[in-house]
Amino acid sequence: MSSLSQNILSFFEKKGGPRLTLQTSLKDDLVLDSLDITSIIMDIEKKYKINFDDVVTDRSQTIETIGDVVKIVETLMQLKNKHKIPFPLLPIF
Repeated sequence: MSSLSQNILSFFEKKGGPRLTLQTSLKDDLVLDSLDITSIIMDIEKKYKINFDDVVTDRSQTIETIGDVVKIVETLMQLKNKHKIPFPLLPIF
């Protein structure tokens, strides 16, 4: 399991205990409602400086497992690194 996957799992361990896997269902196994899921996703977005809205239009229908969250974060991190600017932008006067 990648370190990213382990880090994402740690966000959910607070809600469901230490025996979580990538196949753990957010609604069925962890019994999270949409507010809980949104709160955790916001914490993940803040830590990784990403925005799920860039790739997910309806969170409640597309994010069912912890593995789904990991895939989205991996995609967003790849996009973020692909478009990374190697030098700071300076204002143009």
